[in-house]
Amino acid sequence: MAKKSLYKRAVDPWSDDVKEHTRAKENKMFEKNQSDKVGSRKKSTKKGRKRANHEHIYSCVIIWRESYYEGKMLGSVGCRCSICGKRDNQNYYLLKSYLFKDKKEEYMGELEHFELNSQGELVAIDSKTYQETIFLGGSKTINNISEKVKKEIVDFMNLGHNIVIGDCMGADFLMQKLLAENHYPFVTVYYSGERPRFNLGNWQTKQITSNYNMSAYEKQKLKDVQMAIDCNLGFMLLKGQSKGTMANIKEILKLNKKCEVCITDYNEKYPYMLMVKNEKDLERIDWYYRL
Repeated sequence: MAKKSLYKRAVDPWSDDVKEHTRAKENKMFEKNQSDKVGSRKKSTKKGRKRANHEHIYSCVIIWRESYYEGKMLGSVGCRCSICGKRDNQNYYLLKSYLFKDKKEEYMGELEHFELNSQGELVAIDSKTYQETIFLGGSKTINNISEKVKKEIVDFMNLGHNIVIGDCMGADFLMQKLLAENHYPFVTVYYSGERPRFNLGNWQTKQITSNYNMSAYEKQKLKDVQMAIDCNLGFMLLKGQSKGTMANIKEILKLNKKCEVCITDYNEKYPYMLMVKNEKDLERIDWYYRL
């Protein structure tokens, strides 16, 4: 009964009344049903990866890859076998801090840098290949920086970016303290007086000369303008629309550069953060303070 039902499904009596044609369909279906190859899959012609003949020893490295959205190289902390170079699929990316609420990020020291090519292989590169200069600044009325801000700065440190920072109290002092506690070496302290007011990590310094008849604000502004020129990206902690910090943001924007702004007025633990790219983003800051 099973074969008959199988033949009935194979033959359509309404569309084909020729007995010879019907018999040919029955024979073909019967041969296919009796074949040993029924249900078997074709063997793949692709060569599989050779199984490693050793136990992988993974170490943390920096992996650079091209961003599909921004068209630039983005860095992340990943894991790589020091013997065969295999990349661990569980490597994690240095994404924005809100994705790591339960994970405390730490500075891992100077790591090796690799670039992920189109074949999925990691190619060793110099640590300064994609190194950028980050201008850290902020309002002098800030007396505390949140874990969210600390994670952002740790991101910069792990990627090995250069840091330029001022010598003022408030945000400059607190961020200098964080950098010094992690013994981060790639820092330059800018100052406009006879000597830096704060240099907590004994880093290299850069003096910005000014005229003796300039006011204190004008001297500090001259120093901040030079840091905006020397940087690739700004990171500002804003409180109360500080005059000096807002001037830094506008100066960075004037030079066609981006500035990440962290507004700490209403919630220091979870501050409002936005990337300032144009004049409309400056209007968003004004809108936030009008709420």
